[in-house]
Amino acid sequence: MTPQHRLISIPASHYVERARWALDYAGIAFTEDKYPPMLHLVGTLSVSSAGGPKTHSVPMLLCPPGQHAPGQQPQQQLAIRDSADIVRYAHDCLEKRRAAAGSPPDPAPTPASQPPSTTAPATASGPASTTAPATASGPALPPLAGGAGSNNASGPPSPTPEPAPSPLPHPLYPSDPDEGGCDDNAAADAAAAGGGGGPYLVGGRFTAADLTFASMAAVLLLPPQYGAYMPPPEAWPPAAELRGTAAGRHALRMYEQHRAVGGL
Repeated sequence: MTPQHRLISIPASHYVERARWALDYAGIAFTEDKYPPMLHLVGTLSVSSAGGPKTHSVPMLLCPPGQHAPGQQPQQQLAIRDSADIVRYAHDCLEKRRAAAGSPPDPAPTPASQPPSTTAPATASGPASTTAPATASGPALPPLAGGAGSNNASGPPSPTPEPAPSPLPHPLYPSDPDEGGCDDNAAADAAAAGGGGGPYLVGGRFTAADLTFASMAAVLLLPPQYGAYMPPPEAWPPAAELRGTAAGRHALRMYEQHRAVGGL
């Protein structure tokens, strides 16, 4: 059995949620050592006494043998003690998985006003489509069962193709430095500047900026997909107003679309 990562946490903390979401998004299996405030020192002090980082804050991620934090050598302490570093670690692990699986580089986003064409171009011998055009007497006809240029509708059925494996998610940090940073300040600046802009804060797809912004706002919005218990929004009346703002709607949409609790 593959050793799991351990996350020392105060479950309701939004910084813990940031780390927890990144690990889930990257498909990293982990167990969570949950403590109430102050009692979390039991977990962090045990790591410090074993030669780990001298800190009492959470989240703290303990990596299994053979793993190491960004900027550390494998023989050093396998503990990551900051949520931003855990997000970066999850990104690095996801990049390794994508490389091992032969995942192609991220494609450039297709403009919404120019959807990719699904019709093959015409050739000198005629159109490549096997679908008859619409006529005055009815809609377009489906292609013949025998394929293009065939009148045989009674041939053997084509075998059902095997379902393609689920693609790995995109990395959390853009590969192009011109797409912008994804730290706390960048996420806050992007959210403040573009509340009603595109579907994502940076680079046209889900990144660490969206993850950070949504997890930081979650304690005010109380999304049901939060990785720990949160009371329902009705228990805190101001949540309704905040959920109706552009920033609130964006954070809730990130949770609905990208928060798969427990990994992929």
